[in-house]
Amino acid sequence: MSRCQKVKEKWARKNEEEGNSEGYPVHPSRIIRALDNTVAPDAILALDTGDNTVWTNRNFRQTNQKTVLSGYWRTMGFGLPAAMTAKLIHPDKQIVAIVGDGGLQMVLADLMTAIRYGLDITVVVLNNESLQMEKDKIDVMGTRDIGTDLTNPDFVKLAEACGWKAFRPESDTEIESVLEEALNTGNPSLVDIETAQVFFPETKQHKKQLPSLSEAVFSENKIHINESILSS
Repeated sequence: MSRCQKVKEKWARKNEEEGNSEGYPVHPSRIIRALDNTVAPDAILALDTGDNTVWTNRNFRQTNQKTVLSGYWRTMGFGLPAAMTAKLIHPDKQIVAIVGDGGLQMVLADLMTAIRYGLDITVVVLNNESLQMEKDKIDVMGTRDIGTDLTNPDFVKLAEACGWKAFRPESDTEIESVLEEALNTGNPSLVDIETAQVFFPETKQHKKQLPSLSEAVFSENKIHINESILSS
């Protein structure tokens, strides 16, 4: 028990240190700490799939908040529609989507959906202009990084064009105040945060090589497919 307590205390200190990281673009841990400091104790957090997921899991000190994520399929683009669904089910709760720029790009049309239904949600974008999780995996494998850089729109202008309130902190010291404002607009709001490209420390190389397409399709032990597809 004593050893467990020491490990817990050591991690708490490490977590606090990471959450106080300084600099701009902003370290992901600093963004998560700012959310930690500002979201309601009973808020519902909708996590997209990607680097934002693992940093939230690593640094967010959850109390009574509930978290929604795409656990089995790990679908990119999950965060925004999940946040809208949560708001429809729990209109009295504070709903915050934590998304990456890659995931948000996949569901930009839902910015208009949130406006159409008047959904008071807040979307926090960890904008590092990359598919950072995939970049980290490639780095661990020691292969050439290709196809992970993103060309993003101006998310603030885009959100405003759709009728959202949109914000972008200009330094790491402004994040809490900007989040507080966004969370209390009473309208759909988006916070675009320039995020540092930081290697996630727990990234591991996948030892097992993925099966080829033919192996995946024809081996019933590896994948189950609908027989009606084959007969059509």
